[in-house]
Amino acid sequence: MKASKLGAGVALALGLCGTALAVPHSQDIMSLLWQQSYLIRDKGLPSAFDPAAASAAELNAALVGIDPYAHYTDAKTFALLKRLNAGGDAGVGMDLIIDRDKRVRCIPFAHSPADDSGIEYRDRLLSIDGTRVDGMSLEEMATLIRGKEGTEVVLGIEKARGGTATYPVERLKGRYDDFEGSRDGNVRIYRFSPGVAKRLEGRFQVLGLKPGQRIFIDLRGNTGGNLEEGARCAGLFLPRGEILYRLKTRDGIKEVRNERDGPMQGHPLIILTDDLTASASELMIAALRAAGRAGAYGSATAGKGYVQDVFNLPDGAVIKFTTAEMLPPGSDEGWQGKGLQPDVIQN
Repeated sequence: MKASKLGAGVALALGLCGTALAVPHSQDIMSLLWQQSYLIRDKGLPSAFDPAAASAAELNAALVGIDPYAHYTDAKTFALLKRLNAGGDAGVGMDLIIDRDKRVRCIPFAHSPADDSGIEYRDRLLSIDGTRVDGMSLEEMATLIRGKEGTEVVLGIEKARGGTATYPVERLKGRYDDFEGSRDGNVRIYRFSPGVAKRLEGRFQVLGLKPGQRIFIDLRGNTGGNLEEGARCAGLFLPRGEILYRLKTRDGIKEVRNERDGPMQGHPLIILTDDLTASASELMIAALRAAGRAGAYGSATAGKGYVQDVFNLPDGAVIKFTTAEMLPPGSDEGWQGKGLQPDVIQN
């Protein structure tokens, strides 16, 4: 196993050491925010903030104070991110999520290098090859963690059960399934990637479940993924025309309804949740509970109801910010920052 020198070089290229250079195209950025942002135009940036003179770090500090998911990535860094991600680099088999307290939580996949190294579910990520993750976007963290197959990345971890440790983890190429089903119909969905709903439906068809047979769907640690895919999964259990979710933007509220009769309507549902169940997972839960189709067991969910889009800037930079909020059927009050309470609390 070889140690990688990539981490420090990428950290420097990402601008994590700080820069005083003013952000180019500040007028384009402000126009985008005023036209498209769900949060920033109404709340306004700090009065002392001068976008024409702000550095990338200053711009991100101003943005995140209003929109917790907003992030500007300069052209050089974004080009590096694309090059690294297109190069087939290896990872460690782990999802990351930023919790309500702004801590970066680890979700290692079973039998992945991260899992085999001793990193556990809900451990907190502190550093990558000695570089603190404070102020990084999840995309930047992922870029630092990835690298040439067979090299090693050292992750600084605060254990969920207490104490800190460093974990040398070998980077390996591997595909870790987003979906896992048992023979009795119980299912775990790790994230809503494209195609999960079709796989879920196919799984139930193959099993030939008895009428009225109860199904357990485990969404613990599911950080979301594709919003529409989460809605399609909910739609498998709902009739045609049932509201799947409502999306609130600057232009108003749009309702999205189920386009067909779901083939699994006759099966009672139990959904398992925890504090890392987020975004599209919460959407699925909200849709099924509003229709009286499912009970949730576990703990309150993460409370990630805002939707982000990424916008390209003329110089090749990008900016991500919140453009909408997911709302449950029948309510104008979303779950952002609060989460969804389970029907039965289980530790």
